[in-house]
Amino acid sequence: MADTSELKIITDETLMEKRTHGQSVFPFQYYLEDIWDFDFHTIGWHWHQEIEFIYVQSGEVQCYIGKDNFSLPAGSGLFINTKIIHQLAAKQTTLIPNIVFSPLLLASEESLIYQQYIKPVLTSDIDFLVFEPYTLWHKEILSLLNQIFETQKQANFRELTTMRLLATIWELLYGNMESMFLQRQTVKRNSDTSRLQMMMSFIHSHYADQIQLDDIADFAHVSKNTCMQIFKNGIRQSPISYLIQYRLKKAAKLLAATEMKVITISEQCGFHDAPYFCRKFKEVYGISPIEYRKNNL
Repeated sequence: MADTSELKIITDETLMEKRTHGQSVFPFQYYLEDIWDFDFHTIGWHWHQEIEFIYVQSGEVQCYIGKDNFSLPAGSGLFINTKIIHQLAAKQTTLIPNIVFSPLLLASEESLIYQQYIKPVLTSDIDFLVFEPYTLWHKEILSLLNQIFETQKQANFRELTTMRLLATIWELLYGNMESMFLQRQTVKRNSDTSRLQMMMSFIHSHYADQIQLDDIADFAHVSKNTCMQIFKNGIRQSPISYLIQYRLKKAAKLLAATEMKVITISEQCGFHDAPYFCRKFKEVYGISPIEYRKNNL
């Protein structure tokens, strides 16, 4: 496990994760992570070009993927498609071995394999799939994932064995999704996702300013009603609720890492009414800003 100080998701202004997964010669990475060790026990909102498979080894994961919000119990798994914004949270120690890899690892874009079996999945309207152990083909994929995790301990043929197991997973995945492709038209990724990322990025850059709903909507060139609908469908929060939550997270970090006065932190994080800041902080964290600082010294 990595040092807990490193367990945070670093993203660019579009919320794309900055971490490089694997190497250019083998773009595949295995992680064994405990969500509880991340900042605020949450792997925050992010997306990446790579495909991701997750297995819940222990605990329970609260998954937020676009407009969907669901719980993932121990023994189950998850496939997250390329470029899909997602967030994972936990209420206790929750171990999630997972793999993140480029779809180009399976085949080059020019190949028949990519065009016929990989691209249809990547460009479909299927953002994610949950694997449950009581469904036969799901159970097979979960077993193969655990074999891949074990394979990472091998000294010899690790990459070759990993490729063989990934190909088997993809064959099962595509084979069981093919009928869905026949019934559902392949679609381009919803532009609402891009606009949501734009507006979240705007909030991240301007949270300390006195921005309002108009400013957030204007940045993405949408109406206020459309802005609110995009946030509701995307992360089940209003734009202003997300703004306040983000400000509070920034304030919590400053309380734990600095000796700045509470009123100064309040102002730097966009709250120009200290009593309101303290009230909202207690609503979210259950304790006052001063108590939070004492507990995190």
